[in-house]
Amino acid sequence: MGEKMRIKELDLVSFGKWNQKKLHLTNGLNTFYGPNESGKSTLRMFLTYVFFGLKADERERYRSKLDGQLGGRVVLEEDGEEWTFERFSHKQNGHRVVYKQGEVSNEDRVKQLLKGLDRFLLESIFSFQDRDLQTIRQYQTDDIGKLLFNIGLTGSERISELESKLDNHSDDLFKKQGKKPELNQKLTELKQLDTRISEANEREHEHHTLYQEVTGLEKQIEQLKVDEQQLLQDIRHHEKLLQSKSSIVNYQLLQNKIQKLKFVYNFPRDGRKRFEELMEKRQSFDKEHNVLTSTIQNLENQLTDLKTKSQYENWSINLTECKELLNRVQRAQSNVEKLKKEQQQLTFEFNKIQDDLGLTFEAEEMKELSLGHYTKETWRRIANQWEDLQSKVSSLNKQYRAKQEELNQEEQQKEELQQQMLSETEEEKLQERLDDLRLSEQKELLKEQFRDQLRHQQNSLSHVKQFFNMAKVGIPVTLILAFIINGVFNGFTSGVSYGLGAFGLIVSIISIMLIQKQQQKLNNMSHGQEEANSYDEQQLMTVKQKLNKQKQDQNKLDEIVKRIYVIESNRSDIKTDLDHTKEQLSELEKQIDQEIEKFPFLSQYELYFWPNVHEQLLQGKSVSEQLIQKEIELDSQKEILHHDEQQLKELYTLYEPNTSSDQLDILSNVMQDRLEQEEKWQREIEQKQQWIEDYHQELKQIKAAQEPYEQSLNQLYRQASVDNENEFRRQLQHYEEYLNLNEQLDQTYQLIYEIFQEKTDQILKKSYDWDELEAWLSDKQNQQSTTEQTLENHRQKLSEKRAQIKNLEEDGILSDLVHERSQLEEEIYELAKKWAVSKTAQGFIRDTKYRYQNVYLPDIMEQTKKYFDKLTDGHYQNLSFTQDETILVQHVNGDWFNLNQLSEGTADQLYISLRFALNDSLKRLINVPFILDDAFVHFDENRKEQVLDQLRRLSHDQQMLYFTCYEKDLEHLEGEMLQLNVS
Repeated sequence: MGEKMRIKELDLVSFGKWNQKKLHLTNGLNTFYGPNESGKSTLRMFLTYVFFGLKADERERYRSKLDGQLGGRVVLEEDGEEWTFERFSHKQNGHRVVYKQGEVSNEDRVKQLLKGLDRFLLESIFSFQDRDLQTIRQYQTDDIGKLLFNIGLTGSERISELESKLDNHSDDLFKKQGKKPELNQKLTELKQLDTRISEANEREHEHHTLYQEVTGLEKQIEQLKVDEQQLLQDIRHHEKLLQSKSSIVNYQLLQNKIQKLKFVYNFPRDGRKRFEELMEKRQSFDKEHNVLTSTIQNLENQLTDLKTKSQYENWSINLTECKELLNRVQRAQSNVEKLKKEQQQLTFEFNKIQDDLGLTFEAEEMKELSLGHYTKETWRRIANQWEDLQSKVSSLNKQYRAKQEELNQEEQQKEELQQQMLSETEEEKLQERLDDLRLSEQKELLKEQFRDQLRHQQNSLSHVKQFFNMAKVGIPVTLILAFIINGVFNGFTSGVSYGLGAFGLIVSIISIMLIQKQQQKLNNMSHGQEEANSYDEQQLMTVKQKLNKQKQDQNKLDEIVKRIYVIESNRSDIKTDLDHTKEQLSELEKQIDQEIEKFPFLSQYELYFWPNVHEQLLQGKSVSEQLIQKEIELDSQKEILHHDEQQLKELYTLYEPNTSSDQLDILSNVMQDRLEQEEKWQREIEQKQQWIEDYHQELKQIKAAQEPYEQSLNQLYRQASVDNENEFRRQLQHYEEYLNLNEQLDQTYQLIYEIFQEKTDQILKKSYDWDELEAWLSDKQNQQSTTEQTLENHRQKLSEKRAQIKNLEEDGILSDLVHERSQLEEEIYELAKKWAVSKTAQGFIRDTKYRYQNVYLPDIMEQTKKYFDKLTDGHYQNLSFTQDETILVQHVNGDWFNLNQLSEGTADQLYISLRFALNDSLKRLINVPFILDDAFVHFDENRKEQVLDQLRRLSHDQQMLYFTCYEKDLEHLEGEMLQLNVS
């Protein structure tokens, strides 16, 4: 299977109804739900646009009405790599731009990613909508089988449409036994035309003879033209020779002169230019050498004067050391003044700190105090702990008192509640009374049920009473009438009559007795019900309320007991914390005494001030250390200053041997001036020495630079085969004459070349007899006149023969028939080409279908059979193809059916099975998302559920995009659901 490709994100910047909308998709099944006109089909067309583009009318249909733009992005993921497809109508001329991992990818890599996928393949294999089923239903019933066969081959019904169009087109052009096709009609016309032409064959023979004579004359004329052309070329060539006579003669004379000067042939071609350049360089070098020699002499004189003025050679130190000495003296003076001021400031700060602390330490004593970080932390800890423990003791005392008050309140509430509650004996009595009342209540309910039954029986009894009242009179009357009727018909004397009368009398008496007994029983039941007692419902409610209140009070009492226990526990914890805190406070007091013993001056400060005392002591200690250090630095600076002063006096004596100065400032200023003067003189000395050295170096460079030119000049003499300058100049004159002759030779050659072009060299190598050439030219001109006359005669004869042929062809029979036959043959040829193209295309389609049918189709049909079996719940289990390229399906009972015998729903299921099978076949090469747009809107619930179940299965290894407007479909689907609400 190919690498799985899935769509991660749709970025609809501007497309149809969609604007600035991003949709994130997942693996597997993605369901887009929304009513009609919510933008589902627009999403499908958006994918087509970004990947493959749309036609102009399609683009205008989806151009946004909000901003007039069209475009967006689709983010794909394939083999862990992210690809972004982007297309905007206003960018890159509407062309697709693809990015891989954020970088623009070339078209070859995109084609490799898509593996041949185009819009046709996407819509034929990997996209499906209800319109596809509607299109199939428009076909004739007999054509549906062929249509599905072609869909199985290619995934599209277009192959079937193409075959039908090709069949109709070829039949419209030609049929073997047809008369109406256009090619058949043209062949009939050609046959009739051939008959008419054969009748004109006799006249054609004369025409043929004249035509052969014309052909012969044309050949003769062509040969004469060739001869005339060759003759003209020879004449023009000799005319050019005579025209160039003076140039050719001059060229040959110049060649002879140049031959005499061949001894300068080896003279350097650029000899004059090189000679002049080298001589010019020699003069330049000589001039520079003289200037540098004079400059060096002047600089040496100036250097001697400077060394006489300077005393630097007698110095015991160099200029840099002298400058450092003056700077050091200046810094030392400044440092001494600065240290004195800092010493005064530190003394003031030290005294102020001692005054603030009330101490009288010396600087050395303050420095020796041991005030480390541990001491600081100890004092801070003691101060903080003392404050925290004091605060904690106070807080715990308050908490203890608060808990004690809370406990007293709870105890008081407990006593008050116990006084209000019933005793155990009273509660037991009330419970017994409640049980009795509940038993009475149940009895009352049973009695109520009995009364309801009694009322129902009384109603029935009233009807029975009416019947019995009627029976009391009706039964005896009936028996008497029966006895009388029997007596009338059978006679009153028979024993049977009297027996019947006696029997009727007995039955009447028994019935009356039973009726009276039943009435008495019902009356007793009614009377007993009226005598039943009722219970006291108000008393039951009162007892329940008392018991409920007792239970509520008991719950409150339990809560109070719990709270008392918690309060006592908390109070005990607080007491424990309080005792422990007091113990800590006692231990802390011991630590305070120890610190005061180590530092007695701490006794005069409060504990909370100890950390501040430590900070001030540290500051005082730091100031004392600085003060002591400043005294040491001051002594050191004074010692350095004295030593440097002695050095300055030694240097001063060199310039002023008869005077002395004890003022350091004056001494420094004088030596500063002398230093600057010496620096200036030394710079000038060094500069002039450097210049002298540089000029000597330039002299060497000039000599070194001149040497190659001298060598080049000697080499030039050797090339010219001379020994000196004078010989070279004479040789140069001969060479320039040689060049001048060569230039004239070239000009002459150019004049000849303009006439003869590439034949110039061949012309100049020959020697010519100019008189003989003029005689030959005259003879050839006469011959050319004769050839022109002969050519004119042949042309006249040719014109006469053509006129005779024209008369034969203008008689209105042969010329028209020949022209008409030529046109008809051309028309037949064009029609035959169209018919052959159509037949060739049909052959290609048949071959391709045969190859697909035998190589690819069996696997597709096997997969189709599996899907069809699942979608029809196993009602159809096999598929087969007939010779006329249609499909047969086998029912589970073994019967085979044509597609025109199937219902529309079953045929739709077969079409969907084919589409699923084609998708399975191609996704082995490229596993792209499968798109379904309201594909099953005309399916019943059972068929739709079966198809959706297959979608769920397919989505396990292929991304599915399902667009639907039916909310009920969501019940059968899983995966990501995106509700569309674009208006």
